[in-house]
Amino acid sequence: MYDEELYKKSCDGPLLSCVLQEDIPRILAQVHQGWCGSHIGGRSVAVKITLIGYFWPTLVNDVMNFVKKCNVCQKMGSAQRQPTTSMTPILNLVPFAM
Repeated sequence: MYDEELYKKSCDGPLLSCVLQEDIPRILAQVHQGWCGSHIGGRSVAVKITLIGYFWPTLVNDVMNFVKKCNVCQKMGSAQRQPTTSMTPILNLVPFAM
C-alpha cells in the first residue's frame, strides 16, 4: 500500500498498480484495439500491460480470452497456408534427365 493504492513489486521494473475489476475491460480494449489498432496477440498484450504498469492476478487468462473474442482478429486473421488436399508428386522425370 502506498498513498491508499495497492501496488505489486515487479522483479525488473517499476511498481505495478493493481487494477480494480471494473477497469479491466477498458484496459484490455485500449491496449489491444486502441492507440494504433495493432490487434496483437495475447502474450504481447499481457507484456504491454505490465510494461505500462498495471497488474491483476488473472492477467494472462483475461487477455487470452479477450483476444479470442475479438471479432476483427477472427475475421482478419492470417489465412492457413497449408493446402487442403495432399500434394501429388511429379512422376514424369524425363524432362529433368540430362
